[in-house]
Amino acid sequence: MTMNESDAVREHRLGVVAVFVESRIETAPKVNAVLGDYAAIIVGRMGIPYRERDVSVIAVIVDGTNDEIGAMTGRLGAIPGVDVKSALRKKSGGDAPGEARGQKPEAGAQNDDKGVAG
Repeated sequence: MTMNESDAVREHRLGVVAVFVESRIETAPKVNAVLGDYAAIIVGRMGIPYRERDVSVIAVIVDGTNDEIGAMTGRLGAIPGVDVKSALRKKSGGDAPGEARGQKPEAGAQNDDKGVAG
């Protein structure tokens, strides 16, 4: 089965986006506004203020197309005082479009993510 270009654009990817925020008081409202605009692709997020380094770190789990994730990270990275890094999971046989988020595998199913706790 071959995938045409429009299918590749709509293919959903699972990933994590790390957002490093300096000057939290000034920058956080802008970051939160962008994250709110992309709430549909955000599975969850965790933010930690790292006071010793005067930076906050937000880990955002995303499930969206390359275009959606790229647009979100581009907008975040354009905010002064914000650095963004992302890692997206390679496509695998278990990532079918329309697959329910958070659905647990059937009993006896094997997890192909070797070395990953969880």
